Parts: sequence; C-alpha cells; structure tokens
Amino acid sequence: MACTEYQPGQSAPHSGRYEQRNVMGARTGTITYVQEGAELPGAPRGFSWTPLALWTAAELRAEAEEYRRLAETALTPPAMTALYKVADRLGALADRREREGGPDQPRSAMDAMIGEINHLAGMQPRPLDALIEMVKLAIATDVDAYLLIGSLIEGIGVAIAKRVPPERQRDVAVAAQRLLRDRMRTYNVI
Repeated sequence: MACTEYQPGQSAPHSGRYEQRNVMGARTGTITYVQEGAELPGAPRGFSWTPLALWTAAELRAEAEEYRRLAETALTPPAMTALYKVADRLGALADRREREGGPDQPRSAMDAMIGEINHLAGMQPRPLDALIEMVKLAIATDVDAYLLIGSLIEGIGVAIAKRVPPERQRDVAVAAQRLLRDRMRTYNVI
C-alpha cells in the first residue's frame, strides 16, 4: 500500500493540495498547494501532510456538508449555485469511492474543477484563507508596500466598524493597536 502521510520537508510526490494532520491523525484545517518535487511546509513535531486525493468517502461527505453550509450563507445567487455544485460533486465522488473503493479521479482534476467554479462565482468558499493567501502573494511580489499597508489598515478599520458589536469596538481597536505595535517590535521595526 502506498504511503498516505508525508513528513514536513519531504518532497511532494505529486502536485496538488495537501492537508496537515496532527499526531493523532486528525485534520488541523491547514491546507496548502505544493508542486511535485517541492518540499512540504514545516509543521509541529509529529504532524504530517496527507494528499487530499486520499480522502475517504466520509471525509469527502464532511467536506460536501461544509460547502452546503457555506452555500446557505452565500451573498449572491452565483456563489450559492457554485458552492452547491461543488458539494454535489464531492458527494458524487464519495459515492463512487464507496462503490468502487479508493480514489477514482485524480485530486488535481477535482482541485481544478473546484477552482474553476470558485473563479466563476467570483468568490472563495473560505474568505479568510483566500485573504491570507492573497496577502502572502502581495508580499512576495512587487506590490507597492505603502498601498498594501494602507489596504490592510483600511481593512482592519472597516472590519472593526462593521463586524464588531459597537460596545466592543473601542476595546478591539485598542487591542489591534497593541498587536500591531508588538509585531513591529518582534520584527525590530520600532
């Protein structure tokens, strides 16, 4: 039987999405895309990486349920339709795995299909993950640092004003200022 878990720093056997598992084998929620031959990212001692192509039918069903939950909260009809479509396809793949045993479609093809649907819908199913990846990409490219910093600060202000209850906004704003100051000290900027 092929190895289903790969250690941090080990070369990825194929391109695709890999999910981090803790020492007990439970999903941590961290997923990354790795090119074939590239090193898998670091992780805490005892943690490992599992290709999403090796998900069991039960895991596929759980992920389909998550997409259905997201679809119920979607803000636009195209986003809702796309999320339900992904959920239905994940459910169908789970059915096939139960009938035939094992993966029947390369995960890279499933990833491409999900990415295409998300792109067409104009949104990501996990907005926070998408934001983190976009910030990483912006930092890694030649995006103007001042525009990036301004955008992030504006985002913090809007998030506090629109998503935090009015009675907590002042405390959260002060905590955000402290956090920024602490991070700047960590990086020896101030």
